[in-house]
Amino acid sequence: MSEPGKPTDQARAFRRAAAALAIACAICLPRTGEAQRLQFTKLTADDGLSGPWVPSIYQDARGFMWFGTRRGLDRYDGYSIANYRHVRGDSTSIPDNYIEFVREDRDSVLWIGTRKGLTRFDRAHDRFVTYPVGPGVEGRLVLSFLHTRAGQIWVGTDEGLYQFDRATGKSTRYARSAVLGLAGKNVVGLTEDRRGHIWISTKEMGVLDLDPATGAARPYLLGNAIDSDIRGSIEDDAGTIWVGSYHGGLVKIDPISGAITRYQHDPANPKSLNLNAIQTLAKNGRDGLWVALENGGLDRFDFATATFSHNTYDPNNPTGLNNNSVWGLFEDKSGTLWLGTFAGGVNVAKRNSDAIRTYRSVPGDATSLSVNSVLGFAQDSSGNVWVATDGGGVNRFDVTTGRFTRYTSKSSALNVDAVLAVAAEPNGVLWLGTWAGGITRFDPSANSFTAYTSKNTNLPDDNIFAMHVDRRGRIWVGSWHEGLLLFDKASRSFTKFPIGDAGPGQSEIWCIEELRDGRLALGTRESGLRVFDPETHQMLAFGAAGSSATSLTSNEVRAIREAEPGVLWVGTAEGLDRVDLSTKVVTHVSRGDGINATAISGIAADGDGNLWLSTDQGVTRFNPTLKKGQQFTKADGLQGRDFNPRSYFRTRLGALLFGGNEGFSVIQPQQLAQNTHVPPVVLTGFQLMNKPVAIGAKDSPLETAIGETKRLTLSHKHSVFTFEFAALDYTSPAKNQYAYKLDGFDREWRDAGTQRSAVYTNLAPGSYTFHVKGSNNDGVWNEQGASLEVVITPPFWASWWFRLLMIASIGGAIAYVVRTARERRQGLEQVNAQLAAVAEKDRAAQQYLAGNVREMLHAMSLFSEGDLSVRLDATTNDEIGQLRHGFNTAVANIRTMVVQVHDIVTATVEASQHIRASTEQMAAGAAQQIEQAALVASAAEQMTTAVADNARHIGLVAEMAQRSGEDAQEGGRVVRDTFSSMDTIVSSVGSSAQTVAALGQSSQEITKITRVIEQLADQTNLLALNAAIEAARAGKHGRTFAVVAEEIRDLADRTSSSTKAIALVIRENEEAVKQAVDRMGQVSAHLASGRQLVDRAGGALDSIIENSGKVLESIKQVTHSSEEQAETTQHIGRNIETISRVTHEAASGNQTIASAVQELSALIEDLQTRVARFRLGGEAEHLVVEKTEDAMMIPLSRVMVGV
Repeated sequence: MSEPGKPTDQARAFRRAAAALAIACAICLPRTGEAQRLQFTKLTADDGLSGPWVPSIYQDARGFMWFGTRRGLDRYDGYSIANYRHVRGDSTSIPDNYIEFVREDRDSVLWIGTRKGLTRFDRAHDRFVTYPVGPGVEGRLVLSFLHTRAGQIWVGTDEGLYQFDRATGKSTRYARSAVLGLAGKNVVGLTEDRRGHIWISTKEMGVLDLDPATGAARPYLLGNAIDSDIRGSIEDDAGTIWVGSYHGGLVKIDPISGAITRYQHDPANPKSLNLNAIQTLAKNGRDGLWVALENGGLDRFDFATATFSHNTYDPNNPTGLNNNSVWGLFEDKSGTLWLGTFAGGVNVAKRNSDAIRTYRSVPGDATSLSVNSVLGFAQDSSGNVWVATDGGGVNRFDVTTGRFTRYTSKSSALNVDAVLAVAAEPNGVLWLGTWAGGITRFDPSANSFTAYTSKNTNLPDDNIFAMHVDRRGRIWVGSWHEGLLLFDKASRSFTKFPIGDAGPGQSEIWCIEELRDGRLALGTRESGLRVFDPETHQMLAFGAAGSSATSLTSNEVRAIREAEPGVLWVGTAEGLDRVDLSTKVVTHVSRGDGINATAISGIAADGDGNLWLSTDQGVTRFNPTLKKGQQFTKADGLQGRDFNPRSYFRTRLGALLFGGNEGFSVIQPQQLAQNTHVPPVVLTGFQLMNKPVAIGAKDSPLETAIGETKRLTLSHKHSVFTFEFAALDYTSPAKNQYAYKLDGFDREWRDAGTQRSAVYTNLAPGSYTFHVKGSNNDGVWNEQGASLEVVITPPFWASWWFRLLMIASIGGAIAYVVRTARERRQGLEQVNAQLAAVAEKDRAAQQYLAGNVREMLHAMSLFSEGDLSVRLDATTNDEIGQLRHGFNTAVANIRTMVVQVHDIVTATVEASQHIRASTEQMAAGAAQQIEQAALVASAAEQMTTAVADNARHIGLVAEMAQRSGEDAQEGGRVVRDTFSSMDTIVSSVGSSAQTVAALGQSSQEITKITRVIEQLADQTNLLALNAAIEAARAGKHGRTFAVVAEEIRDLADRTSSSTKAIALVIRENEEAVKQAVDRMGQVSAHLASGRQLVDRAGGALDSIIENSGKVLESIKQVTHSSEEQAETTQHIGRNIETISRVTHEAASGNQTIASAVQELSALIEDLQTRVARFRLGGEAEHLVVEKTEDAMMIPLSRVMVGV
């Protein structure tokens, strides 16, 4: 028998089988219940969305996403949102911000429905053209649009159906509107089926199947008022029409038979439609429909099972819908689902959103993860996943519901909340490794916790990083400082196995992996990889030892996975290593082999031989054979960028779990289909000098939008320009890759990574072609990409016409130079001939000139020797003859001049002797003048000194007189001040006397009052005496009154005595006041007398001041006269000095004249000697001047004539 309360082996086996069946059922139903919940990213006003109410979403032919909001139109390229709003006064802007729909026609022209008509988007110029539909200038509210295969455009408005002519821009009401009853109706949807019929959805009269060729129409749902409000219809790939009703749910119509099938909400069926209020429909591939509900979220209808799965708003689910009212639906070319909500903006469910799911702690939700720091996982026999958290205890994760059960120190008997590791036994018992709490045995079935610590066992270390239950059920423990431990459950004791040669602090074990041969691979923090044999206790070590073949990339081993027997994949802090235990060879996987991360924190394997690596850069799916990797990041739904060491796990059904500090992520590798969508690549922007360029603006090179431009012409001045581009795949835009190339400049493609712009600077003038290509998140490239011809015009001096003009100019210049040179050469030849003739003439002239020059030189030689009789023959009339004649004339003139000089010299000798005699007489007179001038100068100097002394003394007297005048003026001011003060004192004494007199009068009045008080006291005394008498008469009844009378009498006596005393004091005051008044009168009399004396003193001082002023003025006049006398005396002295100086100069001049006369005599003698050298011919041979005593008597007139 089994123990009471314990299940039997049969029961346990049954329970395990049931649990396995439940898990299998959960996995086998991937499109129902929890498995179908979608994860959404959001676009809101924070991302640039115009408004939160988004009724329409569309992807155009170029790949852009368009959002019609109630506040404007938006265009999205995966990175940024461009807003288009109405601008008052701008007819090219959108006419109204209330957007009802966005659609393209079959020619890829974009049309927008607004409250003010139908609007066409002009892509080339980035503007709008609006056409009114219906009556009125601005038109009606346009609700729907259809461009049929036959080329007709149908427009549904809030008052009927119209046909639109795009060529003329005119709209006309459909001719059979009245017959069909469409006039005045809200036509909210138009759908063309494969037959060419148009399904017209209305709010008032259901849906009509119209054959536009015949005008015949078949109404549906007319008889049911509930079903009359239709919001849209859609045709699936089988030709079935699906209609969404706002009140009647989903309706399926067979267009051939007209059969109708309804799908409505059934409260008893959780797989029925969530709510009957349908807003719109969209196809989900070939096997389902998306159904947008008002206040019911999003449903997916599965064609095969005819069931609905639900996605609704959950405030505790941040990755779910953020609003339950879904108005717009669109599934784009890559399979991404776009939802427009009433108040939550745009919700986006991307491909593979079910393949990667992240779980986090949600504040206020007790069924969410307890904390976000996840350190380890384990799976029990029931399929539940147990999550170890740092600070949140251990969590049980129900994979079928996605909910958590928390076990913490507050909610259970767990001793600490820092759970670093968890391992599960086959019987469901868990072993927890904790920080500072040892290990804990947790039996979930009994909700019991048993802690084993250093306090109650021989556990050497209470900090446990790794736990493992091997195939034999043994409990292995990886500690912080004490290495590997084996726990014996029976004895509750631990056996320690040292980590080889690891020193102190190097025995920290982070992870334990059991190999297929039973050995344990241990990852340590500082001692590398250790492989331990539990049977032999042998330890094989691999560490980071340089470039050795057995060296790891790092000693910090974070993860281990056995890929095949004896071959380990080891993740370290520096990379990924492959370790072959048989050969002990370690192979490093470099970053270029498909891994873009450094630190490898976790390793898990899928069923296809791929390794899934959690790193410091996200998660990488690595193919070891091909050495290729695919990166997954937070943009793909992961918890974050970085992951924790040891926090990785693979469930028995192949799900991969990776934990970090923002929760943990569950990856379903089998659901991760590759994104094969080839993204369109478009140019989205153009900048010059890092500034956006407007279309059609002044000096703008853009005539059309950059995405519509085929050829761009730039000036050579545009030295810096930038192209912006985007690959329009929205699965994970942040991971889209780009490469670009400029033909004519770049030789190779430039790898731009995720960067979406290309900048070029200082390109030479010429023609170029810009190419850009891009990929989606999975590396599928659009090799064709986008291209644009770029022409950079040269400056005018580098243009072809300027160069041609310059060539022509240079050619003309060369021709001119050649012609000019030829003409110059001919001219030079003529000049040379003329020069030869001239040279011959010059030679003959030189001979003639030489003969004449020799003859003239001989004559000049004779002339220079003093021969004045020389003469040349001057018979010719040429220049030589004229020169000869000039020479003869010059000789004759000189001969005449010599004769005249002889006469003058004679006269000069006589004059010089006469001057010498006169000069001697003048010298004697000058000596006498000098003596007299010296005497006069001495007398003048003495007079000047006396005058200067007088002037100085008079100045001192004037200064003393001035000071006396100032003292007298100061005395006058003092007298005046004294006089004023005497007036003030007299006035004050008079006022004081009046005051004392008034005081005496007041004392008399007080005396009168004291007399009255004294009389009152006497009368009071009499009254008291009468009262005493009356009290005596009253006997004992008057005793009290008698006492009062007695007190009154005493009071009257005291009052009388006090009054008399006051009267005495007052009389004394009166006497004192009288005396004070008398004395003040005397003071006033004396002050009046003093005032008269002061007045007289002031008059005397005024007279003194006046006389002092007169004396001072006289002294100033005397001083002035003395100064003038001194100046005159000085002037006389200076004149005498001048006379003396002139006399001395005259004496000196006489001496100089005497000397000059002597020199003149000497010169005359010399001149006479020289003149005597000349020969005159025909006259005396020599001219001699004789010295005579009478020579000085030659008349002066003769001398002057000679000169």
